[in-house]
Amino acid sequence: MAAHDNSSINPQWLIVSLFLACIPWPAVGLADEKNTYDVGVSVVDITPDYPIRLNGFGNRRAECEGVSQRSFAKALAISQHGQPPLVLVTLDSLGIRTTMVDEAAARLKVSHKLPRQNLAITFTHSHCTPKVNGACDNIFSSAIADDHQRHIDQYTDELTNDIVEAAQQALDSMQESQLAWATGQVTFAKNRRPNGGPVDHDLPMLVVSDAATGKLRAVYVSYACHCTTLSFNKINGDWAGYAVTMIERQVPGAVALVSIGAGSNQKPQSGVVADKVDVAEAQGVQIATEVRRLLDGKLRPITGTPKSVLNQIALPLNKLPTREELVEQTGKGRPTDQYNATTQLARLDRGDALLTEIAYHDSNVDIR
Repeated sequence: MAAHDNSSINPQWLIVSLFLACIPWPAVGLADEKNTYDVGVSVVDITPDYPIRLNGFGNRRAECEGVSQRSFAKALAISQHGQPPLVLVTLDSLGIRTTMVDEAAARLKVSHKLPRQNLAITFTHSHCTPKVNGACDNIFSSAIADDHQRHIDQYTDELTNDIVEAAQQALDSMQESQLAWATGQVTFAKNRRPNGGPVDHDLPMLVVSDAATGKLRAVYVSYACHCTTLSFNKINGDWAGYAVTMIERQVPGAVALVSIGAGSNQKPQSGVVADKVDVAEAQGVQIATEVRRLLDGKLRPITGTPKSVLNQIALPLNKLPTREELVEQTGKGRPTDQYNATTQLARLDRGDALLTEIAYHDSNVDIR
């Protein structure tokens, strides 16, 4: 990993991993103490009502030209036998900083006594969603104009509030439910580095249903693929946003949640198609079609007491460049590399040290 400022690399984000133990079919529908949970679900609109720079593609330096698809924060809160709930929040966002997660967690500890390790935030990594402070700050290869920065500041604060609101609404709406899971396959992702490299086409799915009626309340899926189908300058959730729409059409009354899992090495086979939303829609249809197939089959019930663990490790960077090497980099290479070298030199001129490592957070949810 090259030596960069925190602001010039993709942020390290919390990923929730569901390790789900199962009991034999047909236990779903036989509500008892072992396989019932208190589950809350919520949806909060996080679409800004003002123009803002979108993250992901550095050539877009103007604020967005409108909204093609609205963005949301959605939350699941899961508890059993009065234990502290586990909360998963999914975002239509390229990514947020750990400082925002920590702020949200601190507020939830006050409002609902939620332990820090019981909050996990994941997102779709859509490149057509608003930028927040600290995430890819050098991506535009130039300083951000003051009036643009004010909107980024505003949205960063508002999104933090929205994350808290989504979690609180889920925590306040918990009702007796059952959980089940299945794993399907979707094939529109490919390895984005070596041609023919390894791919992961699994589509794990978590299903929440009302314990008394069996009615579906929520469906959560994760597919390991970048949301880089679209690149126009309008707010849009990309294939993940369309997958949510299509799933909710097929299961009226249920909330669909989507994240991208560990998708760093995978991208859509379509490549980047600018404003051809029909391509992203078709990818969303593939997700929703597989969800429908799984729902029509035999789901595996979940039992056991939920628990969570939050770990942090230090990821060391490569050998840092010298001042002379940074000066040389300001005049060659990609524009983002040149601008990054300039910001690193400014950091040294202020007397600040360059980063030598990055804190990586890993949040695991276990239901056994």
